[in-house]
Amino acid sequence: MVPTKQSANVLTVAAPPTSVEHARQVAIEHHAFCPDLVTQAMESFDEYVNDLVGNDLWWFWWD
Repeated sequence: MVPTKQSANVLTVAAPPTSVEHARQVAIEHHAFCPDLVTQAMESFDEYVNDLVGNDLWWFWWD
């Protein structure tokens, strides 16, 4: 994890989810850890799930 500024971090992932089912489980964990990801960055939870498939760069931030 690389801190980018006080309230944000970027995580480089070696093995991102390769299926929607796996991405959905990861997205549930991400949302519990950082709800701003879905409520501020995406139109819907499903959009966030689909964005995680094959994505090796994950952002986390808190306002």
